[in-house]
Amino acid sequence: MRDYGTLANALFGGGVGVPGASVPSTVSWDLRWHGVTGSGTTVNSTLPFRLSYKTTSAHLDWSMASGDRSFRTNSAGQTTVVAFIGDERNGVFFNSSADDDKDAEDD
Repeated sequence: MRDYGTLANALFGGGVGVPGASVPSTVSWDLRWHGVTGSGTTVNSTLPFRLSYKTTSAHLDWSMASGDRSFRTNSAGQTTVVAFIGDERNGVFFNSSADDDKDAEDD
Protein backbone atom coordinates (compact mmCIF):
# COMPACT_ATOMS: atom_id res chain seq x y z
CA MET A 1 0.00 0.00 0.00
CA ARG A 2 1.06 3.64 -0.29
CA ASP A 3 2.32 5.62 2.74
CA TYR A 4 1.40 9.30 2.46
CA GLY A 5 2.93 10.24 5.81
CA THR A 6 -0.08 12.27 6.98
CA LEU A 7 -3.83 12.21 6.42
CA ALA A 8 -3.72 15.76 5.06
CA ASN A 9 -1.14 14.75 2.43
CA ALA A 10 -3.19 11.67 1.49
CA LEU A 11 -6.35 13.75 0.95
CA PHE A 12 -5.08 17.15 -0.23
CA GLY A 13 -1.32 16.97 -0.90
CA GLY A 14 -1.73 17.32 -4.65
CA GLY A 15 -4.82 19.59 -4.45
CA VAL A 16 -8.33 19.04 -3.18
CA GLY A 17 -9.12 15.33 -3.48
CA VAL A 18 -5.73 14.57 -5.04
CA PRO A 19 -3.21 12.56 -3.02
CA GLY A 20 0.27 13.97 -2.49
CA ALA A 21 3.62 12.23 -2.69
CA SER A 22 3.87 8.73 -1.23
CA VAL A 23 6.24 5.81 -0.80
CA PRO A 24 5.52 2.09 -1.05
CA SER A 25 4.89 0.35 2.27
CA THR A 26 3.88 -3.04 3.62
CA VAL A 27 1.29 -3.64 6.36
CA SER A 28 0.38 -7.02 7.86
CA TRP A 29 -2.36 -7.95 10.33
CA ASP A 30 -2.91 -11.15 12.31
CA LEU A 31 -6.34 -11.05 13.99
CA ARG A 32 -7.60 -14.00 16.07
CA TRP A 33 -11.02 -14.24 17.71
CA HIS A 34 -11.52 -16.64 20.61
CA GLY A 35 -13.93 -17.46 23.44
CA VAL A 36 -17.52 -16.45 22.57
CA THR A 37 -18.83 -14.40 25.52
CA GLY A 38 -22.31 -13.53 24.24
CA SER A 39 -24.58 -13.22 21.21
CA GLY A 40 -27.54 -11.25 20.00
CA THR A 41 -29.67 -10.10 17.10
CA THR A 42 -30.74 -6.59 16.16
CA VAL A 43 -33.62 -6.16 13.70
CA ASN A 44 -35.02 -2.97 12.18
CA SER A 45 -37.73 -3.81 9.65
CA THR A 46 -38.14 -0.14 8.69
CA LEU A 47 -34.66 0.04 7.14
CA PRO A 48 -34.81 -3.20 6.52
CA PHE A 49 -31.79 -4.45 8.47
CA ARG A 50 -30.86 -7.50 10.56
CA LEU A 51 -27.59 -8.12 12.40
CA SER A 52 -26.82 -11.36 14.20
CA TYR A 53 -23.58 -11.18 16.18
CA LYS A 54 -21.34 -12.86 18.73
CA THR A 55 -19.08 -11.06 21.20
CA THR A 56 -15.65 -12.57 21.75
CA SER A 57 -12.17 -11.84 22.92
CA ALA A 58 -9.61 -11.05 20.24
CA HIS A 59 -5.91 -10.51 19.74
CA LEU A 60 -4.47 -8.32 16.97
CA ASP A 61 -0.82 -8.18 15.96
CA TRP A 62 0.24 -5.84 13.18
CA SER A 63 3.42 -4.65 11.57
CA MET A 64 4.30 -1.93 9.09
CA ALA A 65 7.40 -1.13 7.03
CA SER A 66 7.84 2.04 4.98
CA GLY A 67 11.23 3.09 3.66
CA ASP A 68 13.69 2.85 6.56
CA ARG A 69 10.91 2.95 9.21
CA SER A 70 9.13 -0.04 10.72
CA PHE A 71 6.64 -0.55 13.54
CA ARG A 72 5.34 -3.67 15.31
CA THR A 73 2.79 -4.24 18.06
CA ASN A 74 3.82 -5.44 21.49
CA SER A 75 1.96 -8.78 21.60
CA ALA A 76 1.95 -8.91 25.40
CA GLY A 77 0.71 -5.34 25.85
CA GLN A 78 -2.87 -5.68 24.58
CA THR A 79 -6.25 -5.59 26.30
CA THR A 80 -9.46 -6.38 24.43
CA VAL A 81 -12.56 -4.57 25.65
CA VAL A 82 -14.88 -6.37 23.21
CA ALA A 83 -14.73 -7.87 19.72
CA PHE A 84 -17.71 -8.60 17.45
CA ILE A 85 -18.25 -11.14 14.69
CA GLY A 86 -21.46 -10.47 12.79
CA ASP A 87 -23.73 -11.49 9.94
CA GLU A 88 -25.68 -8.61 8.42
CA ARG A 89 -28.60 -8.90 6.01
CA ASN A 90 -30.43 -5.97 4.46
CA GLY A 91 -32.43 -4.88 1.45
CA VAL A 92 -33.79 -7.75 -0.65
CA PHE A 93 -31.87 -10.29 1.46
CA PHE A 94 -33.68 -9.15 4.63
CA ASN A 95 -37.05 -10.36 3.29
CA SER A 96 -35.93 -13.76 2.02
CA SER A 97 -37.22 -16.90 3.76
CA ALA A 98 -33.59 -17.92 4.32
CA ASP A 99 -33.33 -15.10 6.90
CA ASP A 100 -36.01 -16.65 9.10
CA ASP A 101 -34.51 -20.14 8.69
CA LYS A 102 -31.04 -18.84 9.60
CA ASP A 103 -32.34 -17.08 12.75
CA ALA A 104 -34.12 -20.26 13.87
CA GLU A 105 -30.84 -22.21 13.55
CA ASP A 106 -28.98 -19.58 15.64
CA ASP A 107 -31.47 -19.64 18.56
